[in-house]
Amino acid sequence: LRLFKISSRLESAMNPTIIRLVKLLFFVTVMSHWSACALIIIAKESSDPDVWLAVPDFLEKPKGLQYGIAMYWTFGTMLGDRSSPQDEIAVGFTLLILLVGIVVYSSVFGNLVTLLNNYDLASIEYKEKMDKAALYMRKLKVPDSLRQRINTHYEHMHDHTHGVNVHSFMQDLPRHLRQELAMFLNAKVLDAMSLFDSCSVSFLTAILMRLKLEIFMPGDLLCCEGDIGEEMYLIISGELAVWKKGKHLGTLREGSFFGEGALLHNGDDNAAPVRNASVRAMAHCTLYSLSRDGFVDVAKSFPEDSQVFSKVAGVRQQSGGIVPGVAPRKGSGAGSSSKMVDEIFKSRGSRSPTPLGR
Repeated sequence: LRLFKISSRLESAMNPTIIRLVKLLFFVTVMSHWSACALIIIAKESSDPDVWLAVPDFLEKPKGLQYGIAMYWTFGTMLGDRSSPQDEIAVGFTLLILLVGIVVYSSVFGNLVTLLNNYDLASIEYKEKMDKAALYMRKLKVPDSLRQRINTHYEHMHDHTHGVNVHSFMQDLPRHLRQELAMFLNAKVLDAMSLFDSCSVSFLTAILMRLKLEIFMPGDLLCCEGDIGEEMYLIISGELAVWKKGKHLGTLREGSFFGEGALLHNGDDNAAPVRNASVRAMAHCTLYSLSRDGFVDVAKSFPEDSQVFSKVAGVRQQSGGIVPGVAPRKGSGAGSSSKMVDEIFKSRGSRSPTPLGR
């Protein structure tokens, strides 16, 4: 029972395929050990074990050597090696070992093929997806330059998510687990949320649940001056250049945010938020986006917090909207993120999880 619990924990912490393969080999070893021990006992009751074991003076040899010979005979018989038992007990035991060998090795080889095929299932699915995308783009005669950019985007997304569809994975969890996982995964994002400093923990939790991971490549235009804004962004990694009327205003880096004006739209088409600058990725960038619709849904449940946010964001918009080189708030970093996460978990009456290896 303890071994079962340990293996279950290891499967959640390591590659489950490797753990299952080790468990399979362990099972075969245990079966062979029992068979070897039984063989030594039966050899003592057999009339002439030296003949059917093909080992002179088997019972006279040291016990360690007897066990080694018995293990060798067991593996050989399981694989179908010829044996010549001389009496009823030896014949019955040899037939039993042959039957066990058929069952064990058919199971071993069948499972081994399955385990090897599933060893890196995410990479296999990724390659199949890339093959389908390549076939589709060839049929549409997509230009090589655009095709290369699409492939690069897929590669960067795969490296970041390891082939896991985070949205689908989160939807399979109950709401309270989704909230706790979102807070744990987005601890780094909390440092960039100085706009939400005066908001309640419940409001912040609801916001975290609606963040969407987005990947951008060098040269990608995230927003264009004069366009209608639909979301705000929080930068996790990378660098983005800010331009206004053809003039380079500065650079946004990890911990910065921009586009919060898109969340202040009150639904009046005449007052639709317009981007006051253009932002372009200078390197591979990872960001979280918060859509206006997602923010409105949260604001309906937390009207007081949404008013506080609107006031803070409104003041920042009056000062120019996008401020080049916005730095993380004071005290940001792993320490402050951990403290904030602990505070949120404490307010929910649960313990903050700790990543493996920390």
